[in-house]
Amino acid sequence: MSNTRRTFEDDDFALSELERAIYAARNYVVPSDDLRPQTLEAAREHGRDRTRVRWSRIAAVFGLFFWCFGGMLASSASGIREGFVAPFGDEVHSIATEISLQENDSFEWGLVEVFSRYRSLSGMHRFTSPENFR
Repeated sequence: MSNTRRTFEDDDFALSELERAIYAARNYVVPSDDLRPQTLEAAREHGRDRTRVRWSRIAAVFGLFFWCFGGMLASSASGIREGFVAPFGDEVHSIATEISLQENDSFEWGLVEVFSRYRSLSGMHRFTSPENFR
C-alpha cells in the first residue's frame, strides 16, 4: 500500500464522470418559488435579533455603569445632603423654648423666630448644631 491519495485532479476520467453526474442532476434540484423571499425574511429576522441583542447588551452596560457609579455618588452625596435637612422637632422645640424664655415672648413667637433664623441660615450655612440658631 502506498501513502499517496488519489484525487480527481489525478484522474481526468473520474473528473469528467463527476461533471456529467452534476450536469445530469440539473433538472432534479429546482428551488421553490418562495425560496428567495423566505431567505430574505430569514436574513432580516436574524439581523433584527442581532440588533436586539446588541441594544440589550448596551443597555446592560449602561445600567451596570449607572448602578456602580450612582451608588458611589449617592454615598458621597450623603454628606452633602445633611446640609439640606431641616432640624428635628425636638431641637426646634428646645430652641423655641429658650428664645421665648430669653425674650419673654410666647412659645409660638419662639417658633417663628427659630424658622426665621433657619431660613436665613439655610442658604449660607449647613445645619450642624442648634447653636447656629441661638
